[in-house]
Amino acid sequence: MQSRILVLITILAVSLLAACYPGESTTGWDDVSISMSQVRSPASLSPAWRAYKQSYVPGFSASAVNVLYFSAQLPHSYMEGSDIEFHIHAAYQDALSGNSTWYFSYSWANIGDTFPVPEEVTVYDIPSPELVDTHQLIQIAPLIDGAGKKISSILLCSIQRLGNTDGDNYPSEIYLISGDFHIRKNSIGSYTETMK
Repeated sequence: MQSRILVLITILAVSLLAACYPGESTTGWDDVSISMSQVRSPASLSPAWRAYKQSYVPGFSASAVNVLYFSAQLPHSYMEGSDIEFHIHAAYQDALSGNSTWYFSYSWANIGDTFPVPEEVTVYDIPSPELVDTHQLIQIAPLIDGAGKKISSILLCSIQRLGNTDGDNYPSEIYLISGDFHIRKNSIGSYTETMK
């Protein structure tokens, strides 16, 4: 009886997704968000935590390498095998010009698989918006190959601003507000606890 109810709920959910995303079959986009309150950093490479808008955010230095470590789990709604992308949300604290350089690494494994050697992405010449306190989206990894990846797979990640490199000439801290993966989803969940 419970399995029949689950099937009915899934059919209704797929129908709802199809109505919400016409022309996209039964798939849509969603975020897997990384809260800055859940990141880690070694003291020697930690960004300075700054009071900001009655919250606290990491301020990435213009003269040093700062790094944050985090993990993300793909939800049961993830369309297995589809590519994902990673970006960050940031705010600049002055209207100065200049570019920043960012480094991102990830190791992505399914349940039961070995975590592979991390993939590395360096993004150069991210221009300052020359605006203060404006919510900015910075594209870091526009295509992460999801071939063979399944629900509940885990990404082990790091994000760094390479503030001590020649290519990073924006002279102030950059506040990292959040980070997230854009994923494709094709259901509200999975048929069982471990399988689509």
